[in-house]
Amino acid sequence: MLSDDSNRCWGHTVRLLGSSPIRPLAGSGRIPSSEPVARQRRKIKPYTPPTACAVRVIDRLGPTVAIVAWSDPTACYYGDQTWQAGIARHPGICAACGKNIRRGDAVYMPRRKPLPANADAMILAVVVQNSMSPPNTGIG
Repeated sequence: MLSDDSNRCWGHTVRLLGSSPIRPLAGSGRIPSSEPVARQRRKIKPYTPPTACAVRVIDRLGPTVAIVAWSDPTACYYGDQTWQAGIARHPGICAACGKNIRRGDAVYMPRRKPLPANADAMILAVVVQNSMSPPNTGIG
C-alpha cells in the first residue's frame, strides 16, 4: 500500500502525463489560439530553449537544409526534424549553444508544416555549419 505522500506524487505524475502538449504563452496564463501568428496581436518574446532540451545536428542535405535531433522531455521529441535556413524575424537564444540571436541573424528554423511544438526555436547558422565538419581523411 502506498503512503499518502506516494499517492500525492503519483497522482501529480499522472496528471502531468495526461496534460495537453500545448503550453500557455510565457507569462500570459492563456493557451495560444489556433489563429495564424500574423493575425495574433501579441508582442513576440525571445524564444528561450528549455534547460532540459538536447539539440544535435545530424546531417546537412544541402546549403540550406539540416536534419536536427530535438529532445525536450517537457514538450516534444523529433529524431530527425528538417530545419530550413533563414533570417531571424525576432530576437532569441540559440537552442544548440545558448548564444543570443538578434533580429536579422542567419539561423536555421524547423519547417512549419505541420506546425511543430518547437516552431519558434532557432539555431545560429554558424553553429549548424560548424557542427558538420568535413571528414578526417588522414592526409596532411
